[in-house]
Amino acid sequence: YYKSMIKKIISTLCVLSAFVIGAQGTLLYAAGLATLRLEPPEKTVRVGEVFSFDVMLDAGEKHANAVSAIIRFNPALISFIGFDSASSSFPHPAREELRPGLVEVTRFTVPPAVTGNNAFVKRLQFKAIAGGNVMFSFEAGDGQSQVIDNDNVGTDILGFYPGATLRI
Repeated sequence: YYKSMIKKIISTLCVLSAFVIGAQGTLLYAAGLATLRLEPPEKTVRVGEVFSFDVMLDAGEKHANAVSAIIRFNPALISFIGFDSASSSFPHPAREELRPGLVEVTRFTVPPAVTGNNAFVKRLQFKAIAGGNVMFSFEAGDGQSQVIDNDNVGTDILGFYPGATLRI
């Protein structure tokens, strides 16, 4: 049962159903859709300091059963250290990928689906390696970040995904 559910969730994560606008790849916000965000939205650290951002989901009244967060950052200024998913509202990992300047986290839950706001998805840990400003942004377009509704057809309910700013 779980294998077929995982296959279904992963296949539905490939569905592209959002309109992309703006130079930063921000999705057009539509009332009633889910928000995927980084917490805190702004942070200041020193060179050499280890810090983290939490990937959070505000699903409102929607019923989310999977999240795919693809986050870009400047690898010349920070390095990725690791993940922490203890206490995640989405306890099952489906995919974790690291590339220079990109972290992808895909997680799911079995029913009941996640509703409400401030659902913890995963903690991302980094280390500051040089001074400057870093913008963290969710990937848009092909292979975009998604939140999948528990509607048995794989509807992407992600409506808005603000990034975060880091000052080093």
